[in-house]
Amino acid sequence: MSLLPLLLLSLCVPGDVDRTPLQTVKAFNVAYDARDLRGVRAVLAPDAVVRDDSGEITGADVIQNYASHVFKVDPPFVATQLETISTADLVAETIAFTGGGQDPLTSLNVYRVAGGCIVAMTSNLSAPE
Repeated sequence: MSLLPLLLLSLCVPGDVDRTPLQTVKAFNVAYDARDLRGVRAVLAPDAVVRDDSGEITGADVIQNYASHVFKVDPPFVATQLETISTADLVAETIAFTGGGQDPLTSLNVYRVAGGCIVAMTSNLSAPE
């Protein structure tokens, strides 16, 4: 998929959006479960940083990763939020992932939100014990 159409999707500009950090993360979760690339783009800042067990990606590469990898997994991953804590600009949640042709996984995700947009997300996946 060419990157140009991805850049034309909805853009989250910190400060232009009126929602709390918790509302922002909930909007991301809804878009993730729906495989809605436009919805994901609408909550991620243009220079968002995403870190997980495989490394770090930023900006347009984050959207490209969702378009070319994450949302291509079949059967799709389904995320179920187990617990959520929010304070100031941070939201942390534990998530159970099913699907993806794998055993269930759990994750601790921590999001930093500025002006209604996710500016950083760290995800730590692990297999349940």
